[in-house]
Amino acid sequence: TDLFDENTIARIVRHWQVALESMLSGRDERIDNVVLEPEAELRRQLQVADDEQLLPLTSTQIAFIQDVQLRPATRQYAVGFLYAMHFNVDQALLRKAIHAVNMAHVALRARFVACDLPWAEPFYQIISADDPVQVETLDLPADVAGQDRFVAEHLDRWCYRTHDVFGRDLVRLQIVNGGAGR
Repeated sequence: TDLFDENTIARIVRHWQVALESMLSGRDERIDNVVLEPEAELRRQLQVADDEQLLPLTSTQIAFIQDVQLRPATRQYAVGFLYAMHFNVDQALLRKAIHAVNMAHVALRARFVACDLPWAEPFYQIISADDPVQVETLDLPADVAGQDRFVAEHLDRWCYRTHDVFGRDLVRLQIVNGGAGR
C-alpha cells in the first residue's frame, strides 16, 4: 500500500489543511463543495496536458485581455509582417530556425484560456512543452498582379483580423513562395 508513502501523507495533510481552512473561512459552505486539489482540478477543467505549464497571467497580459474584451472588434493587436527575401531559401533550415526561436521564448508557445471556476483566476496562460506554431506554406500565383492581390487578401484575412485571444495560439506564421528568386 502507498498509505505510508511520503507523498501520500503530504497529500493527505494538504487535504486536511484545505478542508479546515475552508471550514474556518466559509462556515456556510458544504464540505462537499470544497476543492481539495485546486491545481489538479484547475488543470483538469482547463484541459491542460501533463507536459504543459499552467501559469497566471502577467499584469500586461491581463490588461491586453481586458482591452480585447472591451473592444472585441479592435485590430490593434493583430500585427502582421511580411519579409521579402529575393533569393532562394532553404525552407527546412528556415523552419528549424523558427522552431529554435519558438523553443527559446516561452511567450511564443503560450495560449490564453478563460476560466469560470469561482475559486480560480478568470484567465490563465498555458505554455506548450513543444513548439505549437504551425508554419503554413503558401504558393503565390505566377502573375505579378495576382501576387499583389494574393498578398493583400492574405494579410487582411490572416494577419489583420481581429484578435481572438482564446481561440488558438497567439502566433501564426506562413512561408509564402513566390517562385524562383522570391
